[in-house]
Order: sequence, then structure tokens, then C-alpha cells
Amino acid sequence: MTNKDKEELFKNEAKLSSCRLDIPLTYRKKDDIIVAEKAKILKDKELILLHCDEKTNSITFKRYYLVSEVKGSDIFNYLTIRNDFLEGKKVAIFLKYTNKYDRFYLSECFDKVLSENIELRELLKEEKIN
Repeated sequence: MTNKDKEELFKNEAKLSSCRLDIPLTYRKKDDIIVAEKAKILKDKELILLHCDEKTNSITFKRYYLVSEVKGSDIFNYLTIRNDFLEGKKVAIFLKYTNKYDRFYLSECFDKVLSENIELRELLKEEKIN
């Protein structure tokens, strides 16, 4: 993790530090193996992907599951939404991810911290996924 990654994206982000996950979902070959290992460890765990939009100063988050599939020598890492994951559907969501503006968190921990911190709840907006 670089110094830039350690900087807070927004005020009070440090309150979520115990929930943060280092998942370099860049879709670059060098990161594929790391992400595949993370997917094994986080199997069946709901994740939060938080995004800070520097242009609008808005901070939003969405809920996903991380999936990794190996086909021959190829690794396919992707996110999927809750309903598709629970129904066993292979519907991949590929997003533009950057360490500078995006963070992954374990949702169980994230939700607990949010419930205990009104200033975070007011700052962060959940985007519903259909």
C-alpha cells in the first residue's frame, strides 16, 4: 500500500480502517493471482465498494460479491450483485477501479461502524443496484 492509499478519501474514513480490504481489482495480469486468492478467502462474504467522486465530492457505495474463476491458465475475477450471487447466476460486473478513489470493505464490519457513527451515515450514500 502506498502513502497515497493510506490517505483518507474523506473525513472520518479512519473509523472504517478495521473493515478495509486490500483487493487490487485492476484486471491487470499481475493483480489477478492476488485477487483470486482474496476471492477464496472472502468466499460468500458480501463486500462494500466505496467510491469517492472528486468532481462532485460525493461518496457512494455499493454491495457486491467477489468471484474468481480459473479456466485453464486464465483467471477471471469479477464482482456480482447479491441476487445473482445467491441464485448462482454468473453475471459479471466489471467496474473501473482505482486505489486512489475506491475502497473495499467487509460489509458486516462496515455496516456495524456505520450504525455507530451518525456523521459517517450522513456522509455516505448507498446506491441500490437492480
